Amino acid sequence: MLELWWAYRSFFNKSNQLINPVTFLSLFGMVIGVAALIIVMSVISGFQTSLSKAVTDISGHLLVIKRGEAIDKLEVLLPKIKKAAPSVTAATPFVHVEAMIAAKGKISGVVIQGLDLTSYDKVFNLQSRVIEGEFDLSNKAGDEESIIIGKGLRDKLNVKLGDIVSLVLPKNSAQSKRLGFVPQVKKFKIVAVVDLGMYEYDSRYIITSSVSAQNLASIGPFFTGLRLTMQNPDLAPRASFDLSAELGYQYLVKDWVESHYNLFQAIKLEKIVIFIVLLFITIAACFNIASTLFISVIRKTQDIAIMKAFGTNPIKILKFFSFQGMILGFLGCVLGIAFGLLGCLVLNKTNIFYVPPEIYHLSHLPVDIRWLDIMVIFLSCMILCFLSTLAPALKASRLLPVQGLRHE
Repeated sequence: MLELWWAYRSFFNKSNQLINPVTFLSLFGMVIGVAALIIVMSVISGFQTSLSKAVTDISGHLLVIKRGEAIDKLEVLLPKIKKAAPSVTAATPFVHVEAMIAAKGKISGVVIQGLDLTSYDKVFNLQSRVIEGEFDLSNKAGDEESIIIGKGLRDKLNVKLGDIVSLVLPKNSAQSKRLGFVPQVKKFKIVAVVDLGMYEYDSRYIITSSVSAQNLASIGPFFTGLRLTMQNPDLAPRASFDLSAELGYQYLVKDWVESHYNLFQAIKLEKIVIFIVLLFITIAACFNIASTLFISVIRKTQDIAIMKAFGTNPIKILKFFSFQGMILGFLGCVLGIAFGLLGCLVLNKTNIFYVPPEIYHLSHLPVDIRWLDIMVIFLSCMILCFLSTLAPALKASRLLPVQGLRHE
């Protein structure tokens, strides 16, 4: 296309050398804006992915509990679950106990997750999160039963592998008139430390066998509920609805998104807001492109007048200046995407920035490059760039021949 060739040649002088330093500044602004969008969107997507994985690794995709009482007849409940939600691939019972842990003169509130050792690995992905020791809850370590703690709790209590800690569970007792309860204490041995991916989990969760948790809570062979997993986590909300309808009101069913709804909605909203804010950097770069084109129109006033005097269609002139701005925008987007991906690679391979885990749940900046985000950024920037070319292009197309040849 002739107009596109003219636009390309407008960046060079007769000696085929690039001219006009303002053009470089406009290009640089576009590169910075696009690169910033790519990096920030990838980091937020990384937060989303890391938190989702942390939640599903420790909680599965669906939670089923019985309102007000424990679950005992699993052989009756499991067929109903499979009938209502065929997409469920595995299930494991668990015991949930809230207690206190005491070690080396320090006390902290904890949540104990008692796992069924015959089926937990079909639902949870915990072995891959072990950073010290071995994920073994078979109680072969000695007289004390085994527990696994999060790295945040390890640091808070200043304990290490092999240390003996006490779990304290307050229990109602008629014998204690003053307090109304008596503490039930049991000693456990730390056999492993895990990184559960979220500060809230790492600083509170303790993992042990379901038998150990049942003995500590003195609840007999009963379970708090079931954790379920699916082939496609995105189908969990639909499966949750079907299970609720099948099991009835006496059962509470929650999917992994609903269980952490506020967290994921906050991340989604932040992503949209930050995208809009950072897009203003690109808008500023588009203003630079527009100013570059206005300068080009002024410099080429005589050339435009001559072309119009020879009968050149105003549409061709409009296309010429629009293509000139679009070439700048396209180059800026491509280079910005390249630098943005490079920045994501650096962030992914190094821990340059420290993130307070107690505030942001994670201790590092995760990166997840999503090509859909890149396409949205590219199209948004190109549309803004096109809109910025319209004013100078229209000015050039409406220029009268007499205005350019008046002083000749």
